[in-house]
This record gives sequence, structure tokens and C-alpha cells, in this order.
Amino acid sequence: MVSRPGPGMAPFYLRGRLEPAAARASMMAIFLVLTPLSAAVFLWRGVGGWEEVELALLLFPAVLFGDWFGHRAFGRVSKTQWQVATAIVLGSAAIGALWKLIA
Repeated sequence: MVSRPGPGMAPFYLRGRLEPAAARASMMAIFLVLTPLSAAVFLWRGVGGWEEVELALLLFPAVLFGDWFGHRAFGRVSKTQWQVATAIVLGSAAIGALWKLIA
């Protein structure tokens, strides 16, 4: 199983100590730059396989859509709204992961 860097960092950003612009730039770097680089290293090291690469490529348009949507919404919502929305997304992902684990 190949893991993505990033979701563990989101609670750090949700605490509100960083300005939203800095948090957004950092998360974009993690998801759009470091994740593909780490996936390449995992493939090179034999941790993952071509099936994971294919799945990642198939899902990448969803990442780009999320980036586009976030770019349009950025600056239009308050810091609290951004934190709540991010917490809901992360919480939903955690519940989905737990569900998959126990089901």
C-alpha cells in the first residue's frame, strides 16, 4: 500500500496558526508536487506497482478539479468556513477509511 503525504498535515493547518494563503500554498505543493514525486520513488523502490500508477493517473483529474474548485472558492469564504469545510472533508475520508477497514 502506498500512502500519500498530506492528510496528516491538514489538522496542523486547521489549527489556524497559518494564514489561509500560506496553508493553501503548502498543501498544493504537497498534493500536486510531492505526491507524484513520492509515488515515483515508491515505484522505483518496488513499494508500489504499475496498477497504483494507473489508478493515480485515473484519479488525477479529480485532484485537478478539486484544485480548480478550491481556487475559485479561495478568498470568498471566511477562515472559519474554510476550516469547517476542510474538517468535514477530512472527517468523511477518515470515516470512509474506517468503514473500508472494518467492512
